[in-house]
Amino acid sequence: MGRAIAARQASLHPDRPWPAPRAIADGTIVIDPANDKQYPSVNPNHVEHLGTSGLAGRQILAEIIDLYRTAGASRFFFYLSPSGQAADLEAWLGEYGFAKMTELCMLGRPAQSIGRPECDFDICVSRPTQADLLRQVVSDDGDEFGYATATLDMLGHPGFHTMIATLNKIPAACGSLYVHQNLAYLGNGTTLPEYRKRGAQSALIAARLGLASALGCTDAVSETYSFLPSSYANLERAGFVELYSRAIFRWEAPDSRRA
Repeated sequence: MGRAIAARQASLHPDRPWPAPRAIADGTIVIDPANDKQYPSVNPNHVEHLGTSGLAGRQILAEIIDLYRTAGASRFFFYLSPSGQAADLEAWLGEYGFAKMTELCMLGRPAQSIGRPECDFDICVSRPTQADLLRQVVSDDGDEFGYATATLDMLGHPGFHTMIATLNKIPAACGSLYVHQNLAYLGNGTTLPEYRKRGAQSALIAARLGLASALGCTDAVSETYSFLPSSYANLERAGFVELYSRAIFRWEAPDSRRA
């Protein structure tokens, strides 16, 4: 399935200014000990795609833990992809002290315009000179999922487009679009609390799909956590379907674990 392949490519977090991953067995790994944040969306220390080609063995987990320990990282996250080795890997993760956190769902659809849904918001593409306007929507305060940092850091980067929804010229919501060849990745959707459940994200999804189509994309993908049902529902209403989900497991050094 073409969109499934596109989804796997998109899972390298194009909407985050993170170090490039390197290969380990049939997966990828990022080691960044300076970043010790608690949540995987703001911590780049990830292991992904391991076992998707059937090359992973139990010992690889011990080697990975040793790599992070040697680098001085106190926690990292393992994304368990669907594969023939998934059951074995999940059992081995438990043996090595990994804790399951949540599921990350990947959804996809053709990158085609779907028309603008009815709402009161105006949608525009944010320019690098409008960072102050964007800061009215995204803030580091309480930003446990990393939307603020990622959206602001990637503003103006090649292939990266940020859209803002305004109501009476007041910023209310935003969302990003990353374009790589014929693949569109929708991410970093956030809405100020007082404007939620009024159609801002649906309008932003439609606008990004329209822009992606105009830029020549054929496939669009997006990710959301299983504990964010409103985000999932917004994507479903726009015609996205789930391609697969990945369980996220956390490993922490014993001296960094909270009581």
